[in-house]
Amino acid sequence: MGLMAFSLQANAQGQGYIDIGQKWLYRPFINPAVTGNTPFLELNLFARQQWIGVEGAPSTQILSGHSFFPTINSGIGLTVVNEFIGIFHTIDIKLAYAYHILLDRDVAISFGLAGNATWMYRDDSKIVYQAPPAVPPPPFQTTVLPNFDAGVEIRNAWLKVGLSAIHLIDSHSDSNNPDNFGYNTPDAGRTFYAYATSRVEAGTYFAVSPSLLGSLNHGFYDGEAGAMFFFKRLRQKNNLVRLRTRYSDTYDFLWAGAFMRFSGTLAMMAGVSITEQWRVGYAYEYTFRFRQIHWANSHEIMLSWRLPPLQHGARKYLCEDC
Repeated sequence: MGLMAFSLQANAQGQGYIDIGQKWLYRPFINPAVTGNTPFLELNLFARQQWIGVEGAPSTQILSGHSFFPTINSGIGLTVVNEFIGIFHTIDIKLAYAYHILLDRDVAISFGLAGNATWMYRDDSKIVYQAPPAVPPPPFQTTVLPNFDAGVEIRNAWLKVGLSAIHLIDSHSDSNNPDNFGYNTPDAGRTFYAYATSRVEAGTYFAVSPSLLGSLNHGFYDGEAGAMFFFKRLRQKNNLVRLRTRYSDTYDFLWAGAFMRFSGTLAMMAGVSITEQWRVGYAYEYTFRFRQIHWANSHEIMLSWRLPPLQHGARKYLCEDC
């Protein structure tokens, strides 16, 4: 039947979060404690097309932003996700909050919580049967799924270690559950993450950032390992004056990296800062262990805008390139 491709996707995509390839450039996706980890108001737009050539493959658009508020030592963020998966269309809105504590001059810890609501719609017009079903599907329905995330991250100038739990209200798929429309819908199973990412400066203009992540979702272990490489450029003098020289006198101008997911996906990415405020990135993923098909690829584009803060406060920021 016409839902074969969708069934493949539902089993792989439903691992608790939108699995963007460039998450190491925007860690709030995997840990709400990272919300507000830079002094900038940061807005990010992601457009992701998974498994090109597979019918019903996910198409995802994400608008996300966060900022730090020094008067309350807190970060606040908002993420809106629009996704099409087979016969389903979902819209997810997430509000995140993180409290940041400076433990020492170069050590900080943050605790984060996020709450989200997901609206899910089913488009019966996309269902194509080879033979009429013995039991017709239930009529068109919509549903709202609330959920919560939590996390903690500790970091200094060169190492960041985090733990998080995504989708604490476990709504793992059950095709026998009438709330899932009678189908194996994309699940939002409770998922735990542990990660470590480092950044080592190699002189004035170069840096390398190796990262390691592990995840656990309903007994399924996965993870990835890889590294990003950065070429930095000196900030313009007028921008340093506006930033009050509190931040680094360089910023990440070019970057490239590769990551291998243990379940069988190779991700490669590259990007450039068009200006000190505007960044654009691209990621390509090649999946070579994909159950009923031999390969699949995904494409992802990122556009990021950083607005310098109007108020700085007394806090020392421990972000990568500020």
